[in-house]
Amino acid sequence: MSAIKIIKFLGISPKVSPELTADSVAQETVNVKLYSGDLIPYRGSSFAADLNRSGEVQTVYPLVDPNTGDYKWLSWLTDVDVAVATSLNDEEQRVYYTGDGVPKVTSYDLAVASGSSPYPVDWYELGLPLPTTTVTASESTFTAKTTSSVARNTGNVATIVTSTAHGLRTGNLVDITGFTDISGTYSKTGTTSTVTITGHGLSSGDTVFLNYTSGSATDGTYKITVTGANTFTVDDPVSGSTSGDVKLDMGSYNVTGQPVTVTNSTTFTVFSAGFEQSTYSISDGEINLGGEIAPRYYLYTWYTPWGEESIGSEPSDPVYVKEGQTVNLSTLPTAAPAGDNFITGFRLYRTISDTSGSTYFMLKTVFFPISTVEASRTSNVVTLKTALPHNLQVDDYIKTSGIAFGGAPDTSFDVTGVQVLEVINNYTFTYTAAGSDKATTATTAGTLYWDISEESDGTRFYESSTFTDDFDFGALSITLPTEPADAPDANMVGLRVAQNNFLVGFIGNELCVSEPNKPWSWPINYRLVFPHDIVSVEPVGGNIIVLTDKYPFIVYGSDPANLEYRRIDTLLPCLAKRGVVNMGYGVVYPTHGGLALISSGGGPQIVTRLLHDWDTWDDIDPSQYRAAFFDGKWFGSHDNGAIIFERDDQTGGFLTTTPTKFSAAYYDPIQGFLFYVPGTEGHLYKWDDPNQPFLNMSWKSKVFITKDYLNVGAARVVADYNVSGDDLQNIIDYNTQVPINNAVYWGLMDELGTVNGPVDYTDPDTSSRIEVSGTYDSMMFNGDAIGLQDLIDVSSSGALSFTLWANKELVTSVNIADSDIFRLPKGYKSDTFEVAVSGKLRIRSIHFGETPFGLRTV
Repeated sequence: MSAIKIIKFLGISPKVSPELTADSVAQETVNVKLYSGDLIPYRGSSFAADLNRSGEVQTVYPLVDPNTGDYKWLSWLTDVDVAVATSLNDEEQRVYYTGDGVPKVTSYDLAVASGSSPYPVDWYELGLPLPTTTVTASESTFTAKTTSSVARNTGNVATIVTSTAHGLRTGNLVDITGFTDISGTYSKTGTTSTVTITGHGLSSGDTVFLNYTSGSATDGTYKITVTGANTFTVDDPVSGSTSGDVKLDMGSYNVTGQPVTVTNSTTFTVFSAGFEQSTYSISDGEINLGGEIAPRYYLYTWYTPWGEESIGSEPSDPVYVKEGQTVNLSTLPTAAPAGDNFITGFRLYRTISDTSGSTYFMLKTVFFPISTVEASRTSNVVTLKTALPHNLQVDDYIKTSGIAFGGAPDTSFDVTGVQVLEVINNYTFTYTAAGSDKATTATTAGTLYWDISEESDGTRFYESSTFTDDFDFGALSITLPTEPADAPDANMVGLRVAQNNFLVGFIGNELCVSEPNKPWSWPINYRLVFPHDIVSVEPVGGNIIVLTDKYPFIVYGSDPANLEYRRIDTLLPCLAKRGVVNMGYGVVYPTHGGLALISSGGGPQIVTRLLHDWDTWDDIDPSQYRAAFFDGKWFGSHDNGAIIFERDDQTGGFLTTTPTKFSAAYYDPIQGFLFYVPGTEGHLYKWDDPNQPFLNMSWKSKVFITKDYLNVGAARVVADYNVSGDDLQNIIDYNTQVPINNAVYWGLMDELGTVNGPVDYTDPDTSSRIEVSGTYDSMMFNGDAIGLQDLIDVSSSGALSFTLWANKELVTSVNIADSDIFRLPKGYKSDTFEVAVSGKLRIRSIHFGETPFGLRTV
């Protein structure tokens, strides 16, 4: 050996004896990045947030304050899985989660805006309950109406005027009866008959049927010529002179089952083939509803402002009616059912029968009356805030009633049939109501009512449990959803978003699946049953990886109603649910013998197989791992620290360690940072913050065995010893903050750390009393048990430590501050050497050999 040069540094490989590894493989690596081939320290962590939650936090997830852009952190003391339903940039920021009791859903307003940390403050149960009541339906009798006049144009469209309001809607079918004939007189000279009927309304060219009841004229169908308002002539086929009485047949106005078009409350038009006729007064006609009598059923579904809709209620008892007949409904709900739900109304449905059966069509979305919270008025414009989302849009009609500010209701705020001017947010809107200006004031009473008129024109409002169905059935288009909108199982966990935007979770050995874009709907018949208990699920590459306590499985399909799975025939049980990480290229998780990799396109493998054997891997109980994605790496914390693994197919991967451990972690894909919770105080930190100084890193080489016994007398470590301006500023900023931080903790203590005196203090975040040992040689006296920080020596930041072992015994440890060659101790010889470096700077190579001259050869 003349000299050894170590470059292209690698991580540890516990599987291989340290005497047999490649020269760049390490025995120990701490806080070091290896991606470049150099040794680069990780940077320190920065304080990110106080979660205000004591105990071991197991899950964190951020929401974004829409006003400031700051993160507001949700946290739980249980293993919670969060599925994103809206973007972090979306003001609502709705998220679904399992693991904290029953499956739940929350949003920014619920989780954060409604209170102070710890978050979430509020939530709703995921899934909607079944409606438990039944609609009561009763039909109103349709009273026949009589005509007051008729008319008909050349297109055979008859205009019917009734003596009283007809009560019809456009599209109703009618039966018109009672029209027979009208009477008149005639006189005939030769073949010309002149007919007199007062105000006949006919037109020349009309074809009519005349029945001569006296005289000798011939009955029949004639084309007429109008000679006056009350007379017309026809040509009789028989010549002669006679006169007498005549009847004009009006039976063509009788129709059966024809649809009408309503003009006003007493006028409608209907198809009726016959002669043209201007308005003719006649009271003979009778108007009844046409069509067949058919059974009609009603039901309702629960409905939320998020568009979530439950399974329908049990149908009402049938009413036997014709279309157009009014049906009165009662026993409808006026408030949400009991429970933590977001139900603010219901959808009402009725059946329409056709040749294929009956289909439920939606009549109306009905929202419950809502209590007011506060109101103000400026220049006759009222700003009203409600206790629940108002579900309004601009120009919607509203009714308000009983608004009071501590005394009697102020009726100047009450309106009926007034339109919304502006929607400020989900809870606040404006409308016009004349009155004096009023500053924003809390209301002690007041109710907002929702428009339920067919045309949404402000003529009806939902104030009680009743509803009148006189809607035009032909205008109904939305049908009752046919999918069974089952609520998720209360014990479901492992929530994830899969392809086609449906959610998946599991219970025991069952994979649960939601409807696409309907995270509240989990049909039981969509579930897949596996032969083993599920530990975790992860969607990858358009498929779903299902990890069990024995074999992994891949689930295929884009339609949740038709999913299939196949088993991967390699026994790779998942030993830690919280150790499962979706790496993008596949799912990596702890199993026996190392980290397993399952992808949708490749075969299963132990991805750490070149670095760990079963014996070395099991030195740490794999079930301890809590892992997270970090910059393409698997970052796994255990009880004594953490390991960081980066896949590399050429070298077998980079494996390093850090003493930093966490109980919860979240990788932010937007900022590209890992946030973690290291203890039980509820403090959140940002790992490897670029604005923090370097951590102290260390790297220990393999065991080098030389051919001959020799003395290693010189070494050189090439590194970036000059601290950059940015790094220097990071250190200065850090040191500036140290006394501020320490003062906070010291200020909490009864005494300033006397040898035997108490240093207990009250945590300002939790109001809990913290007991701290104060005896000599305790952690408080000589250690840093409560977050105290030490200043960083700027002058030593550009230095590192070099250590040499021979025959497994320490030879020397020296501090160096430049890349120059330095001497090592003499007086020994060995054929077994190890070196190590540690410090807070980037190291590019390590050289060591017998003499300084020998180092020049490498």
